[in-house]
Amino acid sequence: MNRHALTFFCCLALTVFSTERAWCTDKRKALLIGIGEYRNAPWAENPLQASYGLDLMTNTLLGAGFSTSDLRVLRDGDATFRDIERVVHGFVETLEPGMQVMLYLYGHGVHVADDNGDEEDGQDEAFVPFDGQWDSRHRHLIRDDLLGQWVEAMRRKVGAEGFVLVLLDACHSGSGLRGREVEAADVSRSGLLVQEHDPEAAPMAVLYSSLPHQPSIEIRVGNGRKCALMTWSFIRAMQESGPKSTWRAVFELTASNMSSKTRKQIAVWEGETDRLVFGPKLKSPPPYFRIIGFIDSQTVIIDGGRLHGLAVGSTMHFYPPDTRDTLRVAPRAIGRISSYCGIVESMVELPKPFPDPAQSALWVFPGAGSLAAYPVPMYFSGGDLEFRSIVVPSTEGISGLSWKDSIEAHLFLEQEKDVLRLYDRVRGTLMQWSVRKYREEDLIRSLRERIFRWQIARFLTSWENGDASMQVSLLASKGKDDMVEVNGFADWTLGKEKDFLYVKVRNMGPKPVYYTLLDIDPEDEVRVLIPDSGRMPEEFRVLPGAESRTHRIRFDKSGRQVLKLMASVTPVRMESSIRLRGISGDLPKDLKAPTDLLLRL
Repeated sequence: MNRHALTFFCCLALTVFSTERAWCTDKRKALLIGIGEYRNAPWAENPLQASYGLDLMTNTLLGAGFSTSDLRVLRDGDATFRDIERVVHGFVETLEPGMQVMLYLYGHGVHVADDNGDEEDGQDEAFVPFDGQWDSRHRHLIRDDLLGQWVEAMRRKVGAEGFVLVLLDACHSGSGLRGREVEAADVSRSGLLVQEHDPEAAPMAVLYSSLPHQPSIEIRVGNGRKCALMTWSFIRAMQESGPKSTWRAVFELTASNMSSKTRKQIAVWEGETDRLVFGPKLKSPPPYFRIIGFIDSQTVIIDGGRLHGLAVGSTMHFYPPDTRDTLRVAPRAIGRISSYCGIVESMVELPKPFPDPAQSALWVFPGAGSLAAYPVPMYFSGGDLEFRSIVVPSTEGISGLSWKDSIEAHLFLEQEKDVLRLYDRVRGTLMQWSVRKYREEDLIRSLRERIFRWQIARFLTSWENGDASMQVSLLASKGKDDMVEVNGFADWTLGKEKDFLYVKVRNMGPKPVYYTLLDIDPEDEVRVLIPDSGRMPEEFRVLPGAESRTHRIRFDKSGRQVLKLMASVTPVRMESSIRLRGISGDLPKDLKAPTDLLLRL
């Protein structure tokens, strides 16, 4: 299949649910749109099995508690641009607060030139109605901007007590609801988009069938029929999930079903997935890893590696999806990491064959003591022996911490009268406490948390080596123009919550790269600035010889800030590695952090 044929042999499926309180199952509606036969070229020459997908999804919803009166279906010639627009607006008008709503779209999807500067890659994702046209104006296409507006209207109509779930099965579908009109990607220091959202709008979660630069395909699913890969995988996941499954588990099982067919189409998701299927919100689970591939019956690949603090020899425990308390549930299997497969993947060997290869959506937790950590050499000075006998044992559980002589220490804990002070050999005082004012358990908790923040920040700021072929640099300025390449200390003063810093990423290497920008503040708190809140790392990709769009950043804390640019050949979710509280001191060779920019605020 040539490149253009593959581009057009793709489909778009969108599903949206929302709930009153998610456990109220008597108020549901669904709008299902499927287009397999098209009026115009090139899509007319590439028909899809949309009607079959619609039938499968209809039966799935009926089995999940919807009634036939809850469903509205548009097919082929009844799904022109104007038909879809009219029906969507009418559908929104029928919604009520707290109602569960589903919108499903199955058809061709395309990339077209961004028309308002809101896309990282300069491309809009678009769904092709029955009468879509491929010409200089790309008429009758539903761009992501418009699709996003429709979904926002549904969220507002069902309200904060509702819940919106979006499934987008499309070529380049990742970021398919990204449309927004701004001059620059504007993020605060905390990583939040500077963009107003209606607080009464329903929360939502989104499942995308592929990364922004990947096609989505149809596969044969039996009896000579074809169906969109993600649609088929999602329906299977719904059938295989138990009554207490969350959307997180359903999405992961969907991705697992997809990977059993191909690794060239990778599903991604975002949003509030920790809810029971058509049920209430749950607490987020502890950090875990997922199986992303099988080598043989006793060897699997997981999506955790050196960046997350996993070491060769680390013990990994495999649990059923949605396991939130490993103390009360026995693991399905136990294995050990035998080797790395890049910075964020590892190979795990099991002593006996995997219990059920079909259950590849199992969650993987590191065993006790399996996470490596950046070393924390400490020295205790001053203080009475009784107080020291309380403080020192309380730190024994901190991974990587060891008590040293003063000449070997980087951190110092000093007691002088009623004041306990933690300070860094280079930076000076980090924190101090009044022994009289703090309860013993509160003081110990605060001390442990401050040491951990120092540990993670020290690891990140010391990370300088990487792949020499990855020639990535950070450009920055206090204004929109005259950006310069920065590395090291920048003698710039920015007003807190007033001035902006403008940055972008340049890739002069031979491979496309994904980039992440971190901010480490004076209190060693690490924030992920890019990807900003509500966006995925897969979106922040720069081709060889190209530059990213300009990002506008502002800060809400005074003092010296450290900005850290990290680049890799695969998307990296830094938040998960930070949450794990353990990062290996051995620096991955295939992840480069070329820039350490210090600012005065």
